[in-house]
Amino acid sequence: MGRDGACGENAAMESFFALLQRNILDRQR
Repeated sequence: MGRDGACGENAAMESFFALLQRNILDRQR
């Protein structure tokens, strides 16, 4: 987690989870 590439990976994971969460919320409607 303390590596140099962690920052970029974290941003990618955040956007991925945001997209995943939005997908799940859209399905519940």
